[in-house]
Amino acid sequence: MSELQSDLVHRGIWIDLSKGSLMGKTITTDAKTGTIIIALLAVLSSMATTHLWNLFTFIVHQVRATGHPADGLYRQQQALLCTSPQPSSVMADHIKLWWFWRRKTDRAFMRSIFHFVIAFAFFLGALAASVFSSSVISGSTIQVLVNSKACGYFSLGTDEIWEVALDGYWKRLEPASRRLTEECYLNNGSLPTICNMLAKPKISMTREWVPCPFSPAMCEGGILPTVSLDSGLLDLNEAFGLNLPASDQVQFRKRTTCSVLPLDGHTAIVNASELPSLDTPYLPGAQFLLLHYGISKDLTIEDWPNATFIVNLAKVNASEDYAVRVASDEFFNPINGMKTTDAGLLLVMVTKNTVSYRHPIDDPVFSAHKAIKYRTYTYPNDTEYASDEPLSVLGCTEQYQFCTAQESCTKLGRLPNRGWADTHPDATDLQRAVLKHLININSVFHLLNIRNLRASSQLRSGLGTSLPNDQWVNEVIGWESSIWAQLQIAIPDYAIGLASRYPVSDAYIQPPSTPAQKQLCGMQKMPKSGGFVNINVFGFSFIIAFASLVTILDMTLLKFLIHLGKFRRVLSPRLDRWIQDGVLQLQRRAYEAQGQGTWEHLDDEIPVTETKELLTELPVAALPTLDSVFWRHKLQKSATFHSLMTQDGSLKDEVVNTRPRSM
Repeated sequence: MSELQSDLVHRGIWIDLSKGSLMGKTITTDAKTGTIIIALLAVLSSMATTHLWNLFTFIVHQVRATGHPADGLYRQQQALLCTSPQPSSVMADHIKLWWFWRRKTDRAFMRSIFHFVIAFAFFLGALAASVFSSSVISGSTIQVLVNSKACGYFSLGTDEIWEVALDGYWKRLEPASRRLTEECYLNNGSLPTICNMLAKPKISMTREWVPCPFSPAMCEGGILPTVSLDSGLLDLNEAFGLNLPASDQVQFRKRTTCSVLPLDGHTAIVNASELPSLDTPYLPGAQFLLLHYGISKDLTIEDWPNATFIVNLAKVNASEDYAVRVASDEFFNPINGMKTTDAGLLLVMVTKNTVSYRHPIDDPVFSAHKAIKYRTYTYPNDTEYASDEPLSVLGCTEQYQFCTAQESCTKLGRLPNRGWADTHPDATDLQRAVLKHLININSVFHLLNIRNLRASSQLRSGLGTSLPNDQWVNEVIGWESSIWAQLQIAIPDYAIGLASRYPVSDAYIQPPSTPAQKQLCGMQKMPKSGGFVNINVFGFSFIIAFASLVTILDMTLLKFLIHLGKFRRVLSPRLDRWIQDGVLQLQRRAYEAQGQGTWEHLDDEIPVTETKELLTELPVAALPTLDSVFWRHKLQKSATFHSLMTQDGSLKDEVVNTRPRSM
């Protein structure tokens, strides 16, 4: 099975309804554009986390800025918060704060670990946000919407078109479905990449043993001789990749039952000369084996109308492999005891020809107990086991069920005719289009088209080793798995276009004729790996909006609003403490303590000197003494300390008593 062609991928915005109308809104674009958007999202995510952390540190500072006397650890923590450090810096700095203050103040560890935990939690949140931003874009195997101009049904109105459909389109689809059957359905290990090309790697079936669907005499194998394979109700959106709205969804179920039929009383051997209407060439003296399970509906057959199958025994004795033929009750009337009204009946004839085995076979279809002894150079006294009968027959029924609403389901029965979907009373127009498509496809892909046996893979020149006692059940599972694989390919081909698989089928395509059928053309999703990316519109919009919000809030709140008088009055005095704990104000205080600079804008975020003054580097040593005439002169001119001076210009007693002493 080949991947969806790039020119059939819808580019632009669409809604993946399996994720909901909000979360499913998607933009599909090429991988190059996706790379640019990934880089943009990375920048936006980083910008958002940075500004959000700035706001967070501001809030923490404001909550703590009570104005009460506090120790040095508290003051240093407040000063660190005003520097807008990164979370990693906060963690490192508070480890150092704890280490240096551990013997100098109370509960240094608990007071430091709180900030560490907060910063670490934010770091983890930022990491999660980064992962979320990367998940906004999917670029490995993604679901894309099909956009094709070749959408349409097979027009299965005449025998000629049926022949084209089966011999043309089906033969091109069958190799791909066979590979999917082997690698996806019958593979019990890890599934290969090819299975990801399907909307669902495989359709699961429930297997159980059930009573005979015919009269008890027509089934061999005990009380529960029939194997049943039931898909259960399948949501077409999930199973086949359709993108139907909730109000137009359709569910589909298929149930197949098979049982081994008795041969006794249903076979006859006749000479070829007794069948004058037989068109098949034959050798003189040839004989044919007839199987009687119904009366043919073909009125041109006069001399063997009750033969469901006719087998040339000469060919049986010449072939070293199995052969499979299927007859549908569309072409014969079943005998009494096999007639069904609620299911389609198919007879599967397995011809075993000259196949033999090294061990006896107890399986009811492949039963082989006829010992044949012969000598060869390799095996001088060898024994092989030939089939007990040249052929076996299975009777199978196929039942279908369709649901267009929770309480509007058909009964489990045979496949409806193609006109039923157009007049279904409980369906919307879109559901009728889906039902018509399902019926068309299932009328082509069912047991009538099976050709292979899994047991054939074990044969070498007509010789097999052994088979399990339930090999016939494995064959039924293989047939049904093959049919489901075919359906998983054929159902999306309506939107893709049958001509993509069988180019000359254009003349046999019925283009969509109703608005609902045209709408269905744009409702097929397919997996696509490489070349395209999907962008989640909600996630993309959320990141842009959130990043813009926190960036604008951070820049306006911390960079501009604190300069507005009205805003300052609302948050004062906590906002004043944020400004005074800032690095530039702390630096200004340090210079004033050294007697350097005459400063203004002492209540703003950025203080400046009144004139162009040169400032020396701040020393590591302690502050100068208050007796310094130069320092005293500067102190008198500083607006910061006006509140510390008396009217006559002298320092208040509390300042003099607490001033640092000369070393």
